[in-house]
Amino acid sequence: MNILLLGPPGVGKGTVGAALQEKLHLPHLSSGTEIRREMDKKTVWGKKFSPYMNTGGNLVPDDILVSYIKKRLAEPAYSKGAILDGAIRTIPQAKMFKKEGICISLVLFLDAPEQIIVDRASHRLTCKNCEQTYNIKYIKPEKENRCAKCGGVLYQREDDKPDQIKRRLSIYHEKTKSLVEYYKSQGKLVEVDASGTPKQILEFILSRLKTIGVQPQ
Repeated sequence: MNILLLGPPGVGKGTVGAALQEKLHLPHLSSGTEIRREMDKKTVWGKKFSPYMNTGGNLVPDDILVSYIKKRLAEPAYSKGAILDGAIRTIPQAKMFKKEGICISLVLFLDAPEQIIVDRASHRLTCKNCEQTYNIKYIKPEKENRCAKCGGVLYQREDDKPDQIKRRLSIYHEKTKSLVEYYKSQGKLVEVDASGTPKQILEFILSRLKTIGVQPQ
């Protein structure tokens, strides 16, 4: 089972993905996290990603991203499926995944008003080591500027600053939002009001998953 998390940047897909990984025992594969990790390690893939990730929210070309995600999903850890976060952002990408034999079983579409998204993202901190995210207004770290998971230093990513979030939202509306109707027409879309707390959002998603036969463990 491959579950796709779809929604605007800053809406909380990473938080939901991490929570679902624990509840469903499916690995959470965040394309943004993986791409940044490859870039930090200066791998062959990282060098392919760099020209696009360093230009303020532009999307990695379809052929590069799909090839990378396909390679990762072929690993043993993903033999039962994955929670895909940011893996598909355009209809051409969705069609390429289908052509490559990668099936999307379910799409969780998280959405919230732009004001809430910008506010959340502008208060978000990310661990430099493990990429765990926190929010100084909603999900505070136990120790100031330190990750509770690994002890790494927390920082604000450049693309989480208000002006960059607004730019990323503009790109999302231009290139990604059409995916909502694409997957809705296939009967795979579950719409999620992501304006509440992380706990409220997770409870809603789990209740909806139960109604379609997906049981948390």
